[in-house]
Amino acid sequence: MAAPVPPFFKNFGKSTKDLFKKKYDFDNSHKLVNKTQDGVVFEASSNSAYDGALKAKFSPYKNVEVEANLNTNAKTEAKTTVKAKDIAKGTTVTLGFFGKHKDFARHIYSVDAEYTRDHFAATGVLNSDCTTTHRVDANAAVGPFNGVSLGAQVHMDFSKGAEVLDFNAGAEYVKGAYTASVFTEKNMETLNVAYLNKLGGGKTSFGALVKYDLTKGCCGTPTASVGTEHAMDANTTLKAKVDFPTGVAATAIEHRLANPKLQFGVAAQFNLKNSPLTAEKLGLTFTFGDYECSK
Repeated sequence: MAAPVPPFFKNFGKSTKDLFKKKYDFDNSHKLVNKTQDGVVFEASSNSAYDGALKAKFSPYKNVEVEANLNTNAKTEAKTTVKAKDIAKGTTVTLGFFGKHKDFARHIYSVDAEYTRDHFAATGVLNSDCTTTHRVDANAAVGPFNGVSLGAQVHMDFSKGAEVLDFNAGAEYVKGAYTASVFTEKNMETLNVAYLNKLGGGKTSFGALVKYDLTKGCCGTPTASVGTEHAMDANTTLKAKVDFPTGVAATAIEHRLANPKLQFGVAAQFNLKNSPLTAEKLGLTFTFGDYECSK
């Protein structure tokens, strides 16, 4: 029996964060997905701001995936990646080209390596514009031991020596349907406490995420989100969440049709402190074609 492998540190708390982010889409977007007989996947999308995007993904060789993304919005990262899985035992390497990146003034190249073995998982990412700016993001996790995994992450700039830009650490506990995570963000200035519980064989999820600003000490007021996701049937999913102390609430419903093959969603956001209660945001999303059902 193979020994367990911990989650990558970058994924600590991911299941809980996804509960509060995924499917809450207010861009009024539509997407068309087409998969050819050769396995090439084309995805075209646009939103209410008239931003368009085109993505192509194919596998020229076994365990090799190529993905290219183009966007009409200059603020959005255009990128091309080539992923080679299992080039050595437990090792995956991704080479990338980014036409624009939020942390760089020009286009960059990247090398992303993932490595797993018994009770250990690590990733290392090198981003460089090949001239003046070179940054490394590395993280590692050990475990799980009795369900507990420990991990840390460091982000460094090697443009002028070796400067630590960001450092964070955390722990995650997984036992059956329960997941609990404690991890920091923003150079250990924000402490996150996350919890997720799956009920009814996974049909219903309930979670909470509390963020505490450590820079404010005992005077800081934590923020919290609580939410739930419920599979009403095989084709319909309902989500709801509330943020505190702002009182901002949101709901989202996603439904899939077999013929024509269509997945559509409706999301709305309210402020429970306002009277009368009206939607501040409303979003509609449509996905046609050979899409994979979102999780």
